[in-house]
Order: sequence, then structure tokens, then C-alpha cells
Amino acid sequence: AIAEGLLQKPISKGDLVRELRRHLPTLPGFDRNSAPPTGAGAIPEPVVITMTEDRAEWPVLVERLRIEEKDIWPSFREAPNIDEVEAFALRLCDRASTYHCPSLNRYARDLLRQAQEFDMENLPRTLERFPHFINDLEAASAPDRVVMLTPRL
Repeated sequence: AIAEGLLQKPISKGDLVRELRRHLPTLPGFDRNSAPPTGAGAIPEPVVITMTEDRAEWPVLVERLRIEEKDIWPSFREAPNIDEVEAFALRLCDRASTYHCPSLNRYARDLLRQAQEFDMENLPRTLERFPHFINDLEAASAPDRVVMLTPRL
């Protein structure tokens, strides 16, 4: 057979999981017919901050990001100026490179792309996540600590 299943757009996660369960082998103790969790009882997908980089300097990075949060970020919340947001994103890219922090690099590149594309649907949400990102980075900077983060909606 050319196709053994069909999903119509838009595809929900639940539909995708059900279809995959039909075709993939199961693990012992795994109920193939159980419905995936949805709604309030659903387990959110974890967000993982990459830990392969050297985190020894991350506390200094967090300190510098806190200064940005205090001095620069509030003006972005009120009325984002695209040129200032681009400059901010480029500073974050530079800090990501200096402190070997891929998660900051991803955040900064998303912010930069949204500013360059004038994506006013996503840009305010990305800016709003900045303090949460710093908190998560601070938690991840603890030595020998594994951090699993849940998404913020």
C-alpha cells in the first residue's frame, strides 16, 4: 500500500499520536489504545535548555541580562521600536556567543528574525518571555543540575 493512514489538516497532536500508535511498535506496559492526555490534565512538552556548553560563566551572563531586563526591556513592553529591538537582539547574539549559550542564541535569533520581518503577532510574545528566559537560564546555570522546563503559554 502507498499509504496506511491519513491525517487531514489541521493536524492535532492527539490525532497524530493516535495514528503513530497504529503503526509503531509498543513498549511493554504501554497501552496502544489509550488516548493521549489532553486539556488541563495533559502533561506539557518539556522545554530543554541545552546543557552541553560550559556553564561556569552563566551567572555573569544572567547578571548582565538582568541589567538589560531592568534598563532596556521595560520600554519594549510599552512600545517596541523595531530598530531598538534589532539592536537588543544583536547584543543578545553577541552575549550568547561570548558565554557559549545556544539557548540564548536561539532566543535572540528568533527575536531578530521577528523584528526584521516586522512580525507584530509574535514579537510582543517573544519580548514578554525575556524575564522568564532569564529565570530559566539562572536555574540551568547551577552546576551539575539538570533542568526540565515546562512551556509558558
